[in-house]
Amino acid sequence: MPKRKKVTSDDIKTFIIRYLTESLEESGRTLEGDLPEDYDLLLEGVVDSLGMLTLTAEVEKHFDYEIDFEEIDPEEMTIVGPLCHFIETEINRASADQA
Repeated sequence: MPKRKKVTSDDIKTFIIRYLTESLEESGRTLEGDLPEDYDLLLEGVVDSLGMLTLTAEVEKHFDYEIDFEEIDPEEMTIVGPLCHFIETEINRASADQA
């Protein structure tokens, strides 16, 4: 099995921003600029609970990895920084286990 490229939290954040920008444009909304580490996607109204589920499914599809989101603190799951760092850790831990 080929070794998976190491994924960084910046890779994940870039994907999330691109995905949200495209999704919001479809509904006539915009995402303003970069997302700071402490930006809460749910509280800022960028996504609702269904949107969060869709986002996580798209992240899994894009990075070709099923992520166990039960391991993340639910209060941090909608905050950009902790979410990206959690996904980075999950994907890279799995890659290291496969090596």
